Amino acid sequence: MVLNQSGFLPLPSLLRGFRPVFVVSLVLLNLVLMPTLANASKKKFRVSKANQKELIAYLGISTQVFCFALEEKVDYEKAGRIAARPLFSVLNELHGRKVYGIKSQLSKEELARWVDNNVVLRAASVCPNLFPKEVLESVDQFKEQVKRDAKK
Repeated sequence: MVLNQSGFLPLPSLLRGFRPVFVVSLVLLNLVLMPTLANASKKKFRVSKANQKELIAYLGISTQVFCFALEEKVDYEKAGRIAARPLFSVLNELHGRKVYGIKSQLSKEELARWVDNNVVLRAASVCPNLFPKEVLESVDQFKEQVKRDAKK
């Protein structure tokens, strides 16, 4: 097995023969997960901040879904929504919009922005050949800005 440059299995090419099964699995996952999340929001339970290991797992899944959707020629914006929606729901419902590395609870708008940015940044490094050139340029500019801010 060959890992790509970021250490992940190249999921889209790995699943070439299993695409129908993969699509059905995603649909079934949504049918099972979304009602569970809806019911969880009605119950009174203590939510915990999403820890670093959970975020790595969640972002890894969203990244693979994003790259897979782009490889299947899904429109960039639509692929982003497909990849980000489950992550947003899990962080909103199961973790109460509390994320490792951020002290306060995020608003829904802040969480949506955080999810979108993190999924795009990660996916752009995993499957850059599938991204529009202007998005990659924006990602590079953002990374440079973060480096400059870190030096201050």
